[in-house]
Amino acid sequence: ASLPRLLKAPFRDVADAPQLLKLFNTKLRTGRQDHDPRFRAVGICASTTLIGHDPEAPPTRIFLSGYSQSDLSFVGVLNELLVGCSVPKSQVSALSKKIIKLSEDAGLDVAQFGGKHCKSGRPGHLLQIFLKRELAERFAYAALPMGPQDKSRTPLSTTLDGNRAVSGQVRICFNPSVFMRAQCARMFVYSADPTFHERRSHMQEKIRELLQPVLGSKEKRLEAAICIHGGELPDWFETKDQTEGGALIDNKYK
Repeated sequence: ASLPRLLKAPFRDVADAPQLLKLFNTKLRTGRQDHDPRFRAVGICASTTLIGHDPEAPPTRIFLSGYSQSDLSFVGVLNELLVGCSVPKSQVSALSKKIIKLSEDAGLDVAQFGGKHCKSGRPGHLLQIFLKRELAERFAYAALPMGPQDKSRTPLSTTLDGNRAVSGQVRICFNPSVFMRAQCARMFVYSADPTFHERRSHMQEKIRELLQPVLGSKEKRLEAAICIHGGELPDWFETKDQTEGGALIDNKYK
């Protein structure tokens, strides 16, 4: 599955849900709220149930059509990610265009990137996230639309363990140090467009090939990792190519 947040630097000051809620309450409660770039850098919005009630975007209503925003540049987000992965700025625009074209050829709806709509007219995707129960309170909080805390469902862990139907939204502090670990979280992605859903793995292989100039050598992988981790590598990092190991893990959980 795709990882919604990769770059580590924003998580130095906002590492978990209590810190995200503090940021919201002290600096973001007025204005753009959870649309603020500072919130979006570390947090995502989610529903707590596939079929239950959600006041804004229940999966049963928006999966096929998709649910998105228009107050940001999707190309800009992609370009910033590439820069954050140590791609030289002089190469970012060309590489970004190649990634978008490759995705379009795989059937992905890239209209918000300046490309074509998918042929099926079903651009929606669903990312299903499973987080260990003891981590739920630390990395998510019960929320109302736009991000304020929903105090009627707080603490979140008590609500999820209760006898009433699970419903409503959460905001997740998507710290990659936690969500990249299979012992902490598992994620599965589904696409409403059947063509792209079938071709996703192939598209990811092609994108990996495009990224060879960035990831194809130990030196380049080290440079990219330093950028992704905000200048400070974790103790466990190794520069060896882990493509084959990643494939084994991917196959294990299919």
